[in-house]
Amino acid sequence: MIIKTQTANAVNAQCFKKEQGVDWRNWCPERGSVILVNLGENYNQSSIFQGIRPAVVISNNINNKYSTVIQIAPITSNQTKGNIPVHVKVGKENGLKLSSFICIEQTKCINKNDAVINGNIIKISQLDKNKLKEIDKAITIQFGLV
Repeated sequence: MIIKTQTANAVNAQCFKKEQGVDWRNWCPERGSVILVNLGENYNQSSIFQGIRPAVVISNNINNKYSTVIQIAPITSNQTKGNIPVHVKVGKENGLKLSSFICIEQTKCINKNDAVINGNIIKISQLDKNKLKEIDKAITIQFGLV
């Protein structure tokens, strides 16, 4: 069942409710999906993102189907982050309430169950091919592949 919901971080998010026989281990997010994730608490007061926030799935679809972990890049609406080469700008056209940045320098693996928020997997939007090309360029820069 797909129902429409609104969260503090999303407009017109799709909420995939868990149904009998369906669990997070069988969930297969598509690369470029913008989802809510729980990054946990960071007690060191560092610059590493934490808490519940939107993120984009950057791992490939084969991994996303067969693995219990996915690679994500968190999203921030903090405009002081600035427009640097490893940040990709997203906004209302991508289902977010505020102009934001995908922060490639903070990519990380998470368990698929870290995308279960209050019993639901919340998909905000799906990025288009052009935005994915921008992400690929930022990944290339971040990991020194140029």
